[in-house]
Amino acid sequence: MLYGIALKEEGPFLEIGSWVGRSTASIALGIKDSGKHKEFVTVDLNPKLQDFRFTFTRSLQGAEYLIPRPGFGFYPLGSKKAFTVCTPGTYKKSILPALKGPGRVIGMLKKNLSDLNLLDLVTIKEGDFRAVLDKRKYAFVFCDALHSKAEMDLNLPAIRELVSVGSVVACHDVYNEEIAKYVQSFIPFRFWCRVDTVGIGFL
Repeated sequence: MLYGIALKEEGPFLEIGSWVGRSTASIALGIKDSGKHKEFVTVDLNPKLQDFRFTFTRSLQGAEYLIPRPGFGFYPLGSKKAFTVCTPGTYKKSILPALKGPGRVIGMLKKNLSDLNLLDLVTIKEGDFRAVLDKRKYAFVFCDALHSKAEMDLNLPAIRELVSVGSVVACHDVYNEEIAKYVQSFIPFRFWCRVDTVGIGFL
């Protein structure tokens, strides 16, 4: 889906929450295959080890548990509440290597894009997207920073300011209709659909 949008639409494109670049590469590859110059900006907090803490949670990856389960919570920007929680196994296998490598997450992002010959198609910014982006509108926004209600409350109002009539917004981690309705309460989409765990709204 991300590849197809980048292939057909003119941009500019914005990604919020690149992590190490799976979705970034999909968008960049669509731009490359279009044969056109299209602006593409991606932003990531580039978290540090201290932004993740061992915790217990009753909710993990869209499931509700009666007994709290152990996990690692993500506490960015000085938050006292975890924005998302992953299993200890996921933290050790997928997150810790990115946090400990050269340049942390953005270092791995750049390496992955470079290995795919896509790095020159992407402008990478580090930090809170509210602080590092210019005040402008984007034709397409892909957001992978809506892992919890707290994160939605923080990020969705700011995303609304980055889009206008005609824009498309895709949101990852939309596991069910309750989350879908919550996302839609922030942004007045004319049309909305959900494909697996990605919600797509058209303004």
